[in-house]
Amino acid sequence: SGFFGEYLRYNNSHKASLYLASGFPIIVWKESALSHFVLKNNCGITVDSLFDIQETINNISEEEYQELVENAQKVGNNIRSGYYLKIALEKLTKYLV
Repeated sequence: SGFFGEYLRYNNSHKASLYLASGFPIIVWKESALSHFVLKNNCGITVDSLFDIQETINNISEEEYQELVENAQKVGNNIRSGYYLKIALEKLTKYLV
């Protein structure tokens, strides 16, 4: 909440990229800038608050967790190979031309 909460709505944490590049699923706030990416790529979970983390983790089956891990590893490969940078540069080039 407050200023920091507003900041998180727009900020993409470098730690999230580090964890995903390492192949780890991440946990993000549902209102964060990363929540859409996490849900779209199924590479982690989103929560309303810190108090929801334990319950959310407890409700994930082993199969669901393994799927998160596999997807986090795919996203990690994309991060390490520069895939997302390439996409961003291609979009930027379209605007400049």
